[in-house]
Amino acid sequence: MTDAAPPTPATPPGSCPRCDAQGLEAGYLVDTNGSGRFDMQWATGEPREALFGGVKASRDAWSVAGLRCTGCGRLELFATTPTTPR
Repeated sequence: MTDAAPPTPATPPGSCPRCDAQGLEAGYLVDTNGSGRFDMQWATGEPREALFGGVKASRDAWSVAGLRCTGCGRLELFATTPTTPR
C-alpha cells in the first residue's frame, strides 16, 4: 500500500468515486450575501457569534475549491490555500 497524496482540484482523481464517470470539472463556491459576493472560505475551530450577529472571523482561513462530477453531480471540496479571514 502506498501513501499517495489525496486528490485536489490541481491533481483530480481519474474518475468519480461515486459513479466512476471520467468527467471531473474544477470550480469553486461563491458565498453571496446582501452586500456582495465572496469566494467561500473554510475556517478552523467552532463558529463564534459576532457582537452584532453573524460569525466572528477565525484566525486561520483557507480558500475552498472543488471538483464536480459531470456524470452524477457529486462535489468534492478542498481547502486549497491559506487566505485572510473575513
